[in-house]
Amino acid sequence: MELILAWRNPTDRRWYPVARIDRDEGDYRLRYLKGILHSDITPYALVHGMDNPEVEYRSHELFPFLKNRVYNRKRSDYERYRQWLGLDPQQMRDPLVELAVSGGVRATDPYQLFPVPEPREGRYESTFFIHGTRYVAEEVANGNSLREGNRLLLQLDIQNSVDPRAISLRTESDDHKAIVGYIPWLMHDDVRILLDRCGVHNVKVYVSAVSSDAPHMLKYRCILTAPWPAGFTPYSGPDFQPLAGERQVAIVA
Repeated sequence: MELILAWRNPTDRRWYPVARIDRDEGDYRLRYLKGILHSDITPYALVHGMDNPEVEYRSHELFPFLKNRVYNRKRSDYERYRQWLGLDPQQMRDPLVELAVSGGVRATDPYQLFPVPEPREGRYESTFFIHGTRYVAEEVANGNSLREGNRLLLQLDIQNSVDPRAISLRTESDDHKAIVGYIPWLMHDDVRILLDRCGVHNVKVYVSAVSSDAPHMLKYRCILTAPWPAGFTPYSGPDFQPLAGERQVAIVA
């Protein structure tokens, strides 16, 4: 399991990949990416307590800033939260699996986590929650428009003023076309590659669950599937590459 840590610039609202997080030889590991080198974000996107982008950080336990994003099992609504994520109790025992689905989003900072997809029997599969439901029709935002199993169609939103590479999602019915939100920013480039290499009819998005009582960011859980193209590597653009050179290793207590 490998996660990408992304940071959102509050000024222009753009997302940047800043680190890769995984397990290596029993340790949790964080390596900063070239995406953090954009001159206007570097000082702000570094994780507190891990503020040297040239260092590879390791810990025997989950990093403190990730522990704060794992849902407290003692909360009365923990079981409902688990159901929103669509994970079984065994899966919830792995904090990286939980964070891969929840994104570890907090209202107090601009970070979000995304899983790096791996091929499953020759196919690409990525589970995600629809972004931007707050900005669409009220019936969509309230969870009254979609049902489990509904197919959603991808639309390239090239005139989007915030991100011209944005990809929106709309209902399949020609009788009532409605934008329901967007795929997560981090998936934009990979989905465009899949559309180009697999054909637009072979890249499909379905609603896998609707949780009308969930916060807006966990309301619509979807799955995107496609054939896995030969030689395809997710999140392989320049900003996703670890910083080059020999790294000093720092142990986080």
